[in-house]
Amino acid sequence: MRKHRNDRPRGRRSLVILILIAAATTILGLGFGASDARSSSGADAPGTARTAMLPTAGDLATPAGRMVRDLTSGHPDRVAGELPPDFTTDLGYRPRVVAGYPVNPSGGCSSPVTLPRRFEVLCRSHDFGYDVLRYAAETGHPLGGWARLRLDRQLVDRMHASCTYPLCDAAATATEVALRLNTWRQYDGPPTAVESATQIVSSGVGRGWADLLDRRADTPQ
Repeated sequence: MRKHRNDRPRGRRSLVILILIAAATTILGLGFGASDARSSSGADAPGTARTAMLPTAGDLATPAGRMVRDLTSGHPDRVAGELPPDFTTDLGYRPRVVAGYPVNPSGGCSSPVTLPRRFEVLCRSHDFGYDVLRYAAETGHPLGGWARLRLDRQLVDRMHASCTYPLCDAAATATEVALRLNTWRQYDGPPTAVESATQIVSSGVGRGWADLLDRRADTPQ
C-alpha cells in the first residue's frame, strides 16, 4: 500500500533551498511564473496563464480530472461521487469533508514558520488535491498542468478570503510564492515524493536551465 502523507518537503532547510533557487533563476533573468503559461508536457499554451488552467477533454474523461475540476470550480460536493474505490487503498486514507471540502485528515501546512491556524483546514484540502494528482499519475493518466495550477490558485484565494488582518494576507502571499516556485520546478506536474536537498537544488537548476535554453531558441537570430 502506498502512502503519501509525508511526501512534501518540510522544514526550514527546504524553504532556504527554494529561496536560493529563486535567487539563481532571477540572476539568470528567468521568471518562474512563466510556467503558468505552459502545460506539464512543456508545450506552449496558446495564450495566457488563464488558458493554461483550462482542463483538457482527455483529463476530464478520468475520475481524477473530474475531481480536480469539481474541487476548484465551486462544486466540492461532487468529489465524493467521483472518488475511485482504489483511491483509499493506494493513498491510505479516505478523505473527510470539512467546511464543505474534502480534506486529507493527516495533512497540514508545510511551512518553516507559523501560519495562521485558519489556514490548516485549507492546507488539508490542498493536500487532498495533490494526492489526487499523485493517484492520477500512478494509475497511468497524469493530469496536465492546469490541475496543479488550479489547486494552488484555489488554496491562495481561500487563504486571502479567510484573512481579516494584514499579517494574515502577508502569510498567504508568501505561501503563494513558495507554491509557484515548487510547482514551476516540477514542470506543473504531479508532486514528487520526498526529495533530498540535492534533488531539490538540481531540479530547480535544471528547470531554470531548460527555460533559459527555450528562451534562446525562441529569440530571433
